[in-house]
Amino acid sequence: MGLVSFLFGGGNAGLIAKSIATHHHRLGKFNDVLNIYYRDFKSRSNGSKNYAKAQEAIEMIDNRHIRNYRDLAVLALMVDAAPSFYQFHEIEQDFSGKLIKSLTKNGIDMNHIAGDVLTLSI
Repeated sequence: MGLVSFLFGGGNAGLIAKSIATHHHRLGKFNDVLNIYYRDFKSRSNGSKNYAKAQEAIEMIDNRHIRNYRDLAVLALMVDAAPSFYQFHEIEQDFSGKLIKSLTKNGIDMNHIAGDVLTLSI
């Protein structure tokens, strides 16, 4: 992807929001989209780039801390885009506004972005 596309696509936050929205529009359920990311994190091999962050993400999902698309977008940024020393809550604080804007721009309603849409089974 070229620099101009990256910048006009909203950078990493925009790309993650677009990816989440694509899955949401295709599948329709938060848990189904969450499961795609969960399987991706689980597939990371020990010693691979971002393996430790993926393990943190798995734990957060297993402990039901990811309850909506904003949380999932923050998690995806943490694993695949943020410097290794950034933690979930720092990314949440710094990027929530941009993520919410990007998710709504990509057609996800606020109930799915900020509500509690996690159902009991993933």
